[in-house]
Amino acid sequence: MILLPRLERWLAAGVVVTFLLGTARGQNAPTMEPQQILKELELIQKNRSGQFKSGLRQQIDALTAASATKQAAVALYEDAIQAVEHEGKPKDGAEFATWREKNKEMLLDDDFRTALQLHLRYLVLSLKRLDGDKVEDLMPSLLEYTGQLSTNISDLIKREKARNDVQERNEKYRPKDKQGEKINKAVLSTGRDILNKPMSGSVFVRWYRLEGHIGAIKDWEQSSGNIEGIVDKMLMPYMREKKDVRLLELWDDRMARAEELARKSDLAIDLDKYQNQTLPTLLWKKAEDRLLLGQRAVALTDMFNVVKGYQSHPDFEKWSKQLFGLLKSDGATETAAASGAP
Repeated sequence: MILLPRLERWLAAGVVVTFLLGTARGQNAPTMEPQQILKELELIQKNRSGQFKSGLRQQIDALTAASATKQAAVALYEDAIQAVEHEGKPKDGAEFATWREKNKEMLLDDDFRTALQLHLRYLVLSLKRLDGDKVEDLMPSLLEYTGQLSTNISDLIKREKARNDVQERNEKYRPKDKQGEKINKAVLSTGRDILNKPMSGSVFVRWYRLEGHIGAIKDWEQSSGNIEGIVDKMLMPYMREKKDVRLLELWDDRMARAEELARKSDLAIDLDKYQNQTLPTLLWKKAEDRLLLGQRAVALTDMFNVVKGYQSHPDFEKWSKQLFGLLKSDGATETAAASGAP
């Protein structure tokens, strides 16, 4: 099942046919007026745009179907690898069989398959945005995706930590040989690469030859696994604009993720950095957004608690100055109101 040529063939065929017809007619045709050239050029561009969008929607449907199950995701991944890295050589050929045998551990690994599914789901959202869907219309799906991604990251951290703990307690749980250990690390690395690398480098995007289109999507996170980028670039700006109280939940989720990552390392210095530097910064930013939402009294109280509780933080002076300004502004307003001043 090779899906790539469909989009490219439609676009290329339209250009080639138009060129050939134009050339044939041009042999005996009179010189065209500029306005006529402009009109026909606009028609060519319109037809090409229509062909592109039609092909794009077909790709969205194919990717949506593949993202439904892990088995379907792996099947499409194999098709993409066959087309891009093996130049479309038959799946029953020796070269592709060698690749599949070499990567059988990866193709069967549940973490890799989950990463593949998530990547496909985000790619679908990206192509819908490319097709003209507004961020507002994609918001429910984006929130669902970030929830799935957050759960996956959390589960992966727990599994890695549990596996490392077991290996430290009992040598027999370690890989039996260096080759086995190398394979396990390679599988984990490939799954992470799929989620962390820019989508322009995705084998699916390269297959569909959409690298330039994907990279040009404005205000859109380019890595399917960068949950903080998705939140910062798409979710938070939208919720700030709409004064959506779910904005505060995004900050709570971010704090939970940051703490989990800090505890993953088992190093006291990482946990200390989170508790004394990262956490107060996140609490302050949450308070700023609470202020934006109109919850002024609670926001000022939260800001005061951050300033009071983290006086050794590098941003203490900046925070205290900002809080003084807000409180003085409130005081000036109250004084003016009490005196009846306009």
